[in-house]
Amino acid sequence: MPSHAFLRAFVAGLLVACGGTEAPPASAGPVETEAAEARAEEGPAIEVSDDVERMVALGMGRRAILELRTAHVAQEWVEEPEPRLVERELLPDEREAVVAEVDAALAAHFEAQEEWPSPTDPERLVRAFAALGADGILARHAYGMHEPDGLSLLQEEAEGADPRGYVFYDQQMLEEVLVGRLRLSWGGFANGEVAPGTTELGETIASALRGEGLHVDWDGSVDSYIELSPLGWHVKRDPATGEPLVSLRSEPSSAE
Repeated sequence: MPSHAFLRAFVAGLLVACGGTEAPPASAGPVETEAAEARAEEGPAIEVSDDVERMVALGMGRRAILELRTAHVAQEWVEEPEPRLVERELLPDEREAVVAEVDAALAAHFEAQEEWPSPTDPERLVRAFAALGADGILARHAYGMHEPDGLSLLQEEAEGADPRGYVFYDQQMLEEVLVGRLRLSWGGFANGEVAPGTTELGETIASALRGEGLHVDWDGSVDSYIELSPLGWHVKRDPATGEPLVSLRSEPSSAE
């Protein structure tokens, strides 16, 4: 004779087949239950904007990213008395959301950097620039917003110092690292002003870059940029602070 449990299951199946009461869902096993509980504790996934991901990839520090992202979120369009963007105070929950977004992007970065070999290309570039600086060449990172701005800063810096030459990339050039290359502007000084460099100077700069293991693409012309390509822009960070382990920002006040 069939068991009572079998009969109950048989009747439930008939009810479902005839459009009656739905059969109760199967209970989750221990693995599925634990996974669901873990997801509930973690909360919903945090959406990271393209802008924050870009700033992390460029190697900006956590403090700088938070400052820029906060300023962006705080912008509000108003119509009166005239259409314009104004900056407002963020609400506490908005500030918390900005911090959570930036920290989520950095968490993914920390996980990825565990697989990066040492030294990275940014570390190689820092070493090459340090060697060029010791050789009397002004070598600067992310110097100025654009190339004319960087050249103006270098000219001011060179007054009374008589450097051999200069090499730098500005903040607009830095964006190129996201596609695997970086152009370097370089040249010399004449009568206290920036001037075209010599082939010898270009070779000195290119040699220092190659000496650190960077891939240099330069045709030998004094009118051409020295390009690093291909380039892997992997900026390692301190997990405790979110700041880069090497400095990739030069300030006029820190001139050598």
